[in-house]
Amino acid sequence: MNTQFSCWRYIQQPLGIFEPDGKKLLEEHLANKMNYDEFSKRTVRLWKGLKISDLEQIVENIPLRDGSIETLEFFRDSGLKVSCVSSGFDIWRTVFQKKFGFEFDDYLANHIIVDANGVLTGEIDVNVTDDTPLKNKGEQLKKLCGKYNIGSEEVVMIGDGLGDIKAFELAGLSVAVNPTHVEVSEAADYTIDGHSLTGIIEIFKKMHNNPEKITGKEMRF
Repeated sequence: MNTQFSCWRYIQQPLGIFEPDGKKLLEEHLANKMNYDEFSKRTVRLWKGLKISDLEQIVENIPLRDGSIETLEFFRDSGLKVSCVSSGFDIWRTVFQKKFGFEFDDYLANHIIVDANGVLTGEIDVNVTDDTPLKNKGEQLKKLCGKYNIGSEEVVMIGDGLGDIKAFELAGLSVAVNPTHVEVSEAADYTIDGHSLTGIIEIFKKMHNNPEKITGKEMRF
């Protein structure tokens, strides 16, 4: 069980609220004792009274993977819609816009509710989960395809966790970046070992110029 890279830990630890309650809830979820929907709601109850600006400051200081902005801008410049489907929080969208000047076409994530003074109410709108029917990333990908009237085979899907597998199964091209579990790599068309995203650009160019190069799963790059 690895809680090290969880977005939940990233936010709670600097605030001094990860242990013991936040950590216990996360461990119960990772041990499949609690689904993501319930875990999210119970965790955010612990945050009641915090300022959303404090959470945004923490998120702003979380380092991105190498080449993140370069890769996003490459796809945007290539004429593609660039969307994010995350079981994390939509405050990331605000940070991307403010810090990097990059705006996603769509950003589907979970919304932390605040009052008129920017203080957390202890509630969350759970829109994307890893394990809840109709809220997983595969279902959200279908909604995006419907919105833009495209087939899922036209989608390039990038991810790293078990929650990305259902979307990988639908996408025309799927890339696992330094995946957390072997099942994630097995579900993807390509796997990038390491933390840089720039290899995705080369994969896309190869696929775009020679689509027959994609012959099966577990192609490492």
